[in-house]
Amino acid sequence: MVYIKHTDQEKLSVAQFSETVCDDLKQQLAAMHSARWFHRSKINSRPTTEGIEASYDFLGDRQQPKEFSAKLRALAPKYPGYFLTEIIINRYMPGDWMPEHIDIQNYRKNLVVPLCEDGDGVTIEGVFYPDVLGEGVCFSECSVPHAVPQVKSLRYVAIFLYE
Repeated sequence: MVYIKHTDQEKLSVAQFSETVCDDLKQQLAAMHSARWFHRSKINSRPTTEGIEASYDFLGDRQQPKEFSAKLRALAPKYPGYFLTEIIINRYMPGDWMPEHIDIQNYRKNLVVPLCEDGDGVTIEGVFYPDVLGEGVCFSECSVPHAVPQVKSLRYVAIFLYE
């Protein structure tokens, strides 16, 4: 059993995505037409220290090919009492970032699973956590401040949103 980092110290079990699964997802993402990706230059969350400017690409449920979306849904961890609402992918090109913020979406659980492990990661309450391939970080509906420092390598994360 593998445990994910949970921001309120509660440990939740989740099946870790294997290297093979992560590599397969990355290959499919790399092959997607650029028109599927939406570049975001601002966050739609509550900024804490650095303002709203950001740089990253977004692939929402509606932009994903149906087969790819079905694959992500089959991989999604199941939590009793929670309903999987949406799965999105954030892509960070070298130099991209997301400023420190608190999520304001109406999701009760936000599971972020890195598909890469190249030295990039996330800062949570001022502490840097490097990406661990396929290992999720779970935020509750009242997330703590977190950010994505400027990335050095192509970085993909799958984000599973639950109500």
